[in-house]
Amino acid sequence: MTENNRVILPSTVIPSNYEITLTPNLEDFTFKGHVVIKATTKSQTSEVVLNAAELEIEKSIATISDNPSFNTDILLDPENETLTIKLDTNVEENTPLILDIKFTGILNDRLLGFYRSKYTDPDGNEKYLATTQFEATDARRAFPCWDEPERKATFDVTLIIPNDLTALSNMDIKKEHNIDNEYKSVTFNTTPIMSTYLLAFVVGDLACIERKSQHGTLMRIWATKGNESQGEFALDTSIKLLDFYNSYFGIPFPLPKLDHIAIPDFAAGAMENWGAITYREVALLVDPQNTSASTKQTVAAIISHEMAHMWFGDLVTMKWWNDLWLNESFASWMGDKAVDAVFPEWEMWTQFLTSDTASAFSLDGLSNSHPIE
Repeated sequence: MTENNRVILPSTVIPSNYEITLTPNLEDFTFKGHVVIKATTKSQTSEVVLNAAELEIEKSIATISDNPSFNTDILLDPENETLTIKLDTNVEENTPLILDIKFTGILNDRLLGFYRSKYTDPDGNEKYLATTQFEATDARRAFPCWDEPERKATFDVTLIIPNDLTALSNMDIKKEHNIDNEYKSVTFNTTPIMSTYLLAFVVGDLACIERKSQHGTLMRIWATKGNESQGEFALDTSIKLLDFYNSYFGIPFPLPKLDHIAIPDFAAGAMENWGAITYREVALLVDPQNTSASTKQTVAAIISHEMAHMWFGDLVTMKWWNDLWLNESFASWMGDKAVDAVFPEWEMWTQFLTSDTASAFSLDGLSNSHPIE
C-alpha cells in the first residue's frame, strides 16, 4: 500500500525553513495561521505543490529571488490533500522562493492534526487544551507543508494564546510578551532540521516538575494543573535514561530541553515529537500510592522507547514510511536495553523472551506470514 497508493509531492521545490504563527481559539475550536516558507527550486517550474488538508487558504503571496512579491492563484485538492500555488512565470533551477500563506483551520476532536482535548480539572470543571499528533500525515492539517519524512527543514514556531495558559513546542522559549490584557505571544527557538511529523505544540492550563541532567539538559514532566506531582517517577526515570543514551550513542541529546507531556485525550500510547514527547496520561503519570509495579515497568518502557526515537527516528529518519518497521523495532529493542541498564532487577531480557520472542515466532509460523519488504 505504501508503494502503490501513495501520493508523492514533486521534488521541483524543496523547503528549508518554516516560520509558523498559530492562534488557537479554545472557545469555538478554530485556529488562525500564518506560515512563511523559505524554499529553493531544484528544477524549472511554474508552480509549487505542497500538502494541505482541512484548511481554508485566505491569502497566498510568493516572492521569487529578489523580485517584488505578488499574489498567487491556488488550487486545493481535498482528495489528494495538496495545495498547488501557481507562479506567474517559469522559475529556473536553484532559485530561492518565499511563500507567505494565511489560513484558518479547525481544532478537531479526532485526535489528529491540531486538535482539542477535553478533561475535567480537580475542581470538577470541564476544560480543553490544544495539542498535536502529526505522525504519519497530519501536519498538513495544521499548516501547509511538505508533509513527507524526507523533506526535512527547520521550524520557527510562534503561538498566540490567552495570558493564563502555557504554550509548549519542540524547542525552548526564545521570547514571550503580552500583546494586550488577554493574549500573549510565545516564540520558540529555531529547531534543528527535522521532519514535519515530529513537530509539536501544546496549549493549555499546564504545570510541570523539572530537573537538569548531568549534561545540562532541562527535563520536564508536564500535566494538566493539579496532576504534575504524579510525574516524579517519570522524571527520575527519564533523567537516568538520558544519561544512558548520551553515553551509549556517543552523541549527546542535541536539544536544550526534553519535555514529557501527559495529554488527556491521546490516540497512541505516546509520540516521539523531538524535544516534546506526548503521552496518554496513563503512560506517563504514576500515583505512588496506587500504581502497581507492572504499571511502573510499562511507563518506564514507554518513556525509554520514545527517548530512543530522539536519536533513531528524529535525528536520523527513514526516507519513506515503508521503513517505519525499522524505526519502531529498533526503538523497542533499544528501549528494553536502556531499561535493563537502569533497572537491572526487572530482568527485561527474560521478559523479552516470554512476551516478545515467543509471539514473534508464533506470527512468523502462520501461513500468511510474509517478508517485511
